[in-house]
Order: sequence, then structure tokens, then C-alpha cells
Amino acid sequence: MPIYGGGTAAGNKAEQIFKAINGTRGSAFVEPDWVVMHPIDWQEVRLLKDTAGQYFGGGPFKGPYGNGQNLAASGQITGAIDTMRNKAVYVTAGIGAGTALVGTRDAAHVYSRGGLRVGATNSHASLFLTDEVAIRAERRLALCVYRPAAFCEVRLG
Repeated sequence: MPIYGGGTAAGNKAEQIFKAINGTRGSAFVEPDWVVMHPIDWQEVRLLKDTAGQYFGGGPFKGPYGNGQNLAASGQITGAIDTMRNKAVYVTAGIGAGTALVGTRDAAHVYSRGGLRVGATNSHASLFLTDEVAIRAERRLALCVYRPAAFCEVRLG
């Protein structure tokens, strides 16, 4: 998996993400589908303003630079996910702050063997005496990555 360290775009997270997306197109010959970002990093990208104080990506109630309605496009009414450069942005604390991941779902596949198995018992050790129940849940999954170059880690600076 390639790692993009920022280069000349260090400090501008939106530009770093674009360069990583474009680099994936050139090196892996795939079109990325999504970006995964930490909430703090997404906040910095989403709240970028120009010198006049206008939000680049549109304010909370209007489109870019106050033009038109942006409510449906941003998902504030429809519940749609966030987007950046027409790529879905998944905001999660599951990825570290200062790191983003760019990729495509066509480059990997998750295989599942069987379904979710759940078991419960109160017959282990003193569980019956203390009125406790032990629960075990398991699922067998395998991740197969066909094109590692289709995923790019971006170290935001």
C-alpha cells in the first residue's frame, strides 16, 4: 500500500487528499471510491475558508459562496454521507488523527464462512451460583486484497 506523505501540499489537507486520489489513479490504474478520515481532520477540511470568510465547500445553510441551496447535496436533510471531490467520506475515530485512507471497494473482498454464531451458558465455574451468564459470539471472515496499490495511506500534515 503506497503512503503519501504530503510533499509540497503539507498543511493543506484537502490538497493532500486530492494528490493521493490522483496518485492512486496513476499508479494502480483504478478510480478511488472513498476516503476514510478522523473527525478532527474532516472538521479542518470542511471548515476551510477563503480570505473573505466564505466556506469553500459551502456553509451550513447555503451552497458554495452563498449560492443556492446546499441542504440536499450535503445530506443534512437526506442523511447522505459526506463527500469530497465526489468521493464518499467516511468519518470515524477508528483511524488515527493525522491519517487518511483512500481506496476502492473493487480492489478487495471480504469472504464470510457461515454466519454469526452465538452461544450462552451459566454452567462454567461458579456462574450458576452467582446468577451470571457467559456469552460468546464469533464470525469467520477473511479479507482478500487483490490490488494493494489501490489503497493509499495519507499522512496529513
